[in-house]
Amino acid sequence: MMTTDSYESITQKLILLNTEIGEMEQKGGDATAYFTDLLSEQLIFRRATGKALSKADFIKNLVGGSPFTSRHAENIVVNPIGDRILVTLIVIGTKEDGSEQRFRNVRLFSQFDKNFILEFWYNYELTSL
Repeated sequence: MMTTDSYESITQKLILLNTEIGEMEQKGGDATAYFTDLLSEQLIFRRATGKALSKADFIKNLVGGSPFTSRHAENIVVNPIGDRILVTLIVIGTKEDGSEQRFRNVRLFSQFDKNFILEFWYNYELTSL
């Protein structure tokens, strides 16, 4: 069980981490080392298209570049659940023509020592916003 102090500390760290994930994903192939450390070997990643990827698939796809000129995270909510942390957020990707796409992200993390490992990452596009 987490204490109030550790809950607040973990919440702040995960808000920063989830903001950083979008920034690093935007870097494409330059972020492979970052995601190699962050992602679980057993990662389950679901793209907004419905395609499921492994860790190796995700990292390989980073090299292909981003469809967005920028992306940022908002509405980050951190929910500790036992020894895991569930994070939900909205990622907004801006395309070259200035249009935006919004995606709900659901991410499940484990904590090992002071490091967080991303085990599950589920995306879907928010078309009604």
